[in-house]
Amino acid sequence: MTTPSRPPSTPNGLVVTMWEQYGAGLEEVAQLVAQQLGLPVTGQAFSSEDIEAQAAEDDANHGILDRLAAIVGAGHNVMSVPKSADVTEARDQATMIAQNRELVLGLAARGGVILGHDATKILAGRAHTLHVKLVGPVEDRIAWAATQHGIGLELARMRQEREDRIRPEMSQQFNRWDPRGTDYFDLIVNTTTFGVQGAAALIAQGARMVG
Repeated sequence: MTTPSRPPSTPNGLVVTMWEQYGAGLEEVAQLVAQQLGLPVTGQAFSSEDIEAQAAEDDANHGILDRLAAIVGAGHNVMSVPKSADVTEARDQATMIAQNRELVLGLAARGGVILGHDATKILAGRAHTLHVKLVGPVEDRIAWAATQHGIGLELARMRQEREDRIRPEMSQQFNRWDPRGTDYFDLIVNTTTFGVQGAAALIAQGARMVG
């Protein structure tokens, strides 16, 4: 009697990549998704405070993408980079892109929830991977960010305007894709409609379907 052959084991684990419009609850949703799926979380390469600090040094934002690129190239895989990171260090752009790609591929090999890092583009077409974007009406996102982070509405609005511009610009400059579109995403979730808990449940369900 012939023993049925088993399908080959998957060499790479389940991955969920996530990108957000500012104030859509990315970190909070990601933590809940990771808990439900039993996966680690890799945070964005730079935080709102990092972007803010660089913009304060250069009101015209001249060269801000190059300075922020140093953070991406550093290969940090925590929820925020150390404040001692020298974001003004000049880096070769090709080297930075290669380092970030290597980081993302290494994280994907182990499986996990990856925030930002252009992982959605880098892992496009990869099996056992769900690509998610979190969205919401701009005023709702501003109000949520102000409450969640304990900041005023004025600061939240400034961050929303800055980050909804700069983060896509970095993606376009360094990995030639525009996360504001829909082509690379499998699931787009309005967190104003579903809330953090509901969004996490939808994403976890979708991840189980592709995993």
